Amino acid sequence: FFVESLESWRQHHNLPKLTLAGHSMGGYLSVAYAERYPQHVERLILLSPVGVPEQTPEDASRINSLPFHIRAMFKTFRYL
Repeated sequence: FFVESLESWRQHHNLPKLTLAGHSMGGYLSVAYAERYPQHVERLILLSPVGVPEQTPEDASRINSLPFHIRAMFKTFRYL
């Protein structure tokens, strides 16, 4: 329901992309929207989201393939 409501709002306002920031349950919903509509997400900012699993070796491999400045951000925020 929330994901589709946000997508309807985005379409109504003719916004091509969104920057989403979510804390706790809002982080979970932001991820759900980003998974469903990745083409409409410019940036995703998660602040202590619920439901985010532990990092797997596959996740580490994907992170290590990112540009240095993005890797640095992930590795810095991991300790906050």
